[in-house]
Amino acid sequence: MIDPHITPQIAADVLASRNGGYASSLFVHHLLKAIASASTPDRASLAAIYPGYVAAWEIAAFTDSGTDILRVRARDSH
Repeated sequence: MIDPHITPQIAADVLASRNGGYASSLFVHHLLKAIASASTPDRASLAAIYPGYVAAWEIAAFTDSGTDILRVRARDSH
């Protein structure tokens, strides 16, 4: 089961970011860059504030079918 903090918009933002595109806002774009470059302890700190974004990024980065999982979640809003 996917983390309930990951909304369809968050999933779409992470997918766009990982594919070289831009997230829905400049802030989210920079947030995802910060998550990607953060150490594990710093990423845990970001997760306390932005749990959905960190969870989605980790699924995409560390799960074999992570992008597929996020694609399904991104489509949930339609």
